[in-house]
Amino acid sequence: MQVIKVASSLGVVENQTEPQTIQGGIGEEICNWSRSDWTSSIDFEEVPTCYVCASTKRIPAFEKSFFDHSFHWVRCSDCGLVFQSPRLTKESLDLIYNSELYWHGRSDANPPSAESAEELRLGYNNYEMGHPYRMAQARQRVRALSRHLPPGSRVLEVGCAAGFFLAALKQAGYDATGIELSAAMAEYGRSRLDVDIQLGDFDQLEIPPESYDGITAWGCDSNFHDVRETYSHMVEALRPGGILAFNYFDFDHPARILQGSFKQVYNAIYYFNRSNVTRLLNSLGLEIVSHSTEFQYTCLEEVASMTGRRGLQTLARTLGIQRSMLRLPIVGSYLLLARKPPHPARRH
Repeated sequence: MQVIKVASSLGVVENQTEPQTIQGGIGEEICNWSRSDWTSSIDFEEVPTCYVCASTKRIPAFEKSFFDHSFHWVRCSDCGLVFQSPRLTKESLDLIYNSELYWHGRSDANPPSAESAEELRLGYNNYEMGHPYRMAQARQRVRALSRHLPPGSRVLEVGCAAGFFLAALKQAGYDATGIELSAAMAEYGRSRLDVDIQLGDFDQLEIPPESYDGITAWGCDSNFHDVRETYSHMVEALRPGGILAFNYFDFDHPARILQGSFKQVYNAIYYFNRSNVTRLLNSLGLEIVSHSTEFQYTCLEEVASMTGRRGLQTLARTLGIQRSMLRLPIVGSYLLLARKPPHPARRH
């Protein structure tokens, strides 16, 4: 693949992998690799210190197998952060996020066998079919943000996917822009939702300091390659008094035992708990202004897919209710908003 420099309204992206040509809907004419291609494309690297507290002390947490590779997670002995070590390289992650299998998945008419479900679930069951749920979720998040950031504010969404949240922001009167790694998602959002999405890697963007009133990152809670580095970049790009908003799943919440294999996936680079996410944000100078359980708009089909509950999936299809919209409190999943301190008042 060719390496190029991408200029955008957000800044300059250095060393960005050139995307495949996109035509039609999600998943068409992009990286459509076989299992053997995936296996040979995966590479790992060591993680010398904890992202939150920089400790080198760790103990084994768990391991799982994907694409004929063994993935290992460890727990920091000091702050409790669980993280992948060795972790997938950034190049491996970029290939995954630009694949057909990640965004398009499989059709409902041809579910995988129980034996292969775990390895085939690269990302979303079928992202395009979730349009109604994603728009409802986006509007709920806009309402939460609006309590701390008025319409007209300039907002950047990191990892915006197809841009449903951007569309909801735009409808509510915000100046909204997104940055997305997947060429398919960016094209979908531009053409179907009429939103401003730039293709690139947020970590490599040269953004002038204090450019945005708000920065959001939904569904990225375990996926940044170096979470401290990424959040530091976000804080720098926020104006004084600006809001950072994201959601995350508390990996140590007692409810996790009820959620099957939820979040235990190959691209989960780290797992927060309530304590260490607070510690990280405080260390970056942010003040938490809201930390509450998030309600999720979804359907039984998606719940069954993400948790690996085959029995629930079969029952929902039998009853014909697999796509009915639900609004559920996701116990252990939090919506967090933090504020960058304003400039100190000048003394006269």
